[in-house]
Amino acid sequence: MIVLLDFDDTLSEYSRFNLRYIETMATLLTNEFGGSHDIWFSSTAKMALAIEADYSARFVGQPLNGYNRWREHANHLAATMLFEWAGFLPPPDSGHAVRSLHETAVAASTALFPGMAETVNTIHRAGIPLCMASGNDSRHINLAISRQEIARCFSRLYGPDLVNCAKEGPEYYSLIASDQQVEPRDFLVVDNDPIALEWAQASGMNVLHVHLLPAPPSRRDMFDLPTITDANSIGQIILELSRTDP
Repeated sequence: MIVLLDFDDTLSEYSRFNLRYIETMATLLTNEFGGSHDIWFSSTAKMALAIEADYSARFVGQPLNGYNRWREHANHLAATMLFEWAGFLPPPDSGHAVRSLHETAVAASTALFPGMAETVNTIHRAGIPLCMASGNDSRHINLAISRQEIARCFSRLYGPDLVNCAKEGPEYYSLIASDQQVEPRDFLVVDNDPIALEWAQASGMNVLHVHLLPAPPSRRDMFDLPTITDANSIGQIILELSRTDP
């Protein structure tokens, strides 16, 4: 059995990560280019929302619509919007400069859920292969866990870039199985998003639904399988499943 672990709101809390990222980017941009921290904060927040909207328009319902081509476009678009909305003319090397600051901010922003580091270590110590399966790029995930001891526990950090497919359908999981040269039935996908789990099931994979946010699950978050709400239980459940794995 190979475990595919999601990042946002499964391993790391998205809202805390995002706030830390925007705050750090605003500080870095202010130090590098001058201006007001508040203006850079607003510009970064607006940029993140705009890139998310651009992603959704391109990939929701069509995950194979050229992710890696879009990624290059999105990097350029992000740099342009950051400077325009902050009232600055982009410097000639704005793309490179923003990318460097972005990577520093991502590495400083991870917000692991309590207990999830030990869960990852438990899975790793048991010798169960563990990969990430995120909607974020592999470089983003690598940076996000680079300062965490658990980084050594993952054999592969799957983002859409590694399979050139957005995490927007069963195709994403099928391509991961193909890359691993392993049958889908030999994977266990651990994710907070019921829609992603439905895609994983449609590809033939097994699933485990987790909900670690403080608020109770909304109707959208409900799934037709048991929901694990305690991070400390996840590792033990996976160990039990691995023992019954044929």
